[in-house]
Amino acid sequence: MSDYAIVETKIVREILILLRPYVILKKKQIDLGLLIIDKLAKMKSSKDLLKICKLVDKFKELNYSKKRTITYEYVKRFLSP
Repeated sequence: MSDYAIVETKIVREILILLRPYVILKKKQIDLGLLIIDKLAKMKSSKDLLKICKLVDKFKELNYSKKRTITYEYVKRFLSP
């Protein structure tokens, strides 16, 4: 098995849009990913970042992921004085 990581959000967005019509089981993940990317582009404050973190946490509901350690609560504690 191999992985391919794409980190440029503009390219990720383009790929998700291209894949969306062909995806059946992960359509909610694609829609959530597109929403997060759009919000990242408009992010201006730590409040915006925390809202995005909550959206990212929704992937946990859609996917099985035990490895993820940086959550909304983690970022919130990190940003708190």
